[in-house]
Amino acid sequence: MLFSIFALTPLLLQVVSGLRVTPRSPCSSVCGANLTETTGDDIVCHDPEFNTTAVGRRFRDCVSCELQSTFYDTALDETDVKWGLYNLRFAFSTCIYGFPVVKQSLSTPCQVTCQGLSESIQFKQLRPQGKNLYDFCGISTFSDKDITDCTICYSLTENEKFLANFLESFREGCRGKVPKGDKFYIEPNRIFNPLQLPSNENPVVPGLAKGHPRKNLVLIIVLPIVGFLLLSAVTCVGCFFYIRNRRRRAKRQSQSSSLHERWNDTTIMTPSHNGLHRYWGGEPTPQAQQFYDPSMTHDQYGSYYSPDQQDVKYPSEAHMMTTFTPQTAQHASEGDRKVPILSAAPPPRKSLSNNR
Repeated sequence: MLFSIFALTPLLLQVVSGLRVTPRSPCSSVCGANLTETTGDDIVCHDPEFNTTAVGRRFRDCVSCELQSTFYDTALDETDVKWGLYNLRFAFSTCIYGFPVVKQSLSTPCQVTCQGLSESIQFKQLRPQGKNLYDFCGISTFSDKDITDCTICYSLTENEKFLANFLESFREGCRGKVPKGDKFYIEPNRIFNPLQLPSNENPVVPGLAKGHPRKNLVLIIVLPIVGFLLLSAVTCVGCFFYIRNRRRRAKRQSQSSSLHERWNDTTIMTPSHNGLHRYWGGEPTPQAQQFYDPSMTHDQYGSYYSPDQQDVKYPSEAHMMTTFTPQTAQHASEGDRKVPILSAAPPPRKSLSNNR
């Protein structure tokens, strides 16, 4: 008889034990008989135990049901998703910090690495209510750096990889804070898995879950693209006008510099008085063509000159063919051809200023 009592004691404890869940939730049948409190008797810590023991399987099935449930109680401000994340946090605290009960040895290196998170994870863990289940997220010690270091450490262990995913799950729950009526966006089979969850999971934005309008999401995606295209167009137009103005300014400067470079150049021809052209540093040269001016008179050689004309000296080696007419021209006979005779160069013209 005494032996039978001892044999039935574990079964009686298993019957009355259970995990916390929303009242009247469809997950109640999976989570156990005692649905008002999660205790240390409902927790296992090693990965194989979640598949080989009754307590471990019930914990896995209950939390998986809660995270995929859309059931909620508005009056109590409770949802199955909130209690699923709470149960994960309770298991992590029990296995890592021995709070509220010690389940295993606490002398592993990862427990030292995760020690900085203990204050935030244990916050209001023994007095849970629907309205304060996310209060631990705002504790300053619940930092992303410490969480990442802790998850990396436990992901490298032999048989406690699930604990790393537990921590990552309720961190993402703090980021997303799943609205009432929505499922948790991380699949349970990824949580109870030796593969580590990535730390950059995108949280669900309230109002963008399945069945909700997605207009805000479209605006969030489209507006930055349109703004980038407008900014690119304005930049291109500005660069076009800047380059054009710069080229014009460079062209004007190059033209001005060419005139400055030709300053004091003796090869530049400048006009001189009475149609004669003079090169700087050289002798004046007569203009090839002269125009009739009524104010000009004949000189003794039949040339025109102006009373105001200055004395012009022709080069001594220049010769002129004498002007001839049928009455005055001299010819030399050479057979039947008449060849005009060249006269000597005329003497230099006297200066008009001396005659005055």
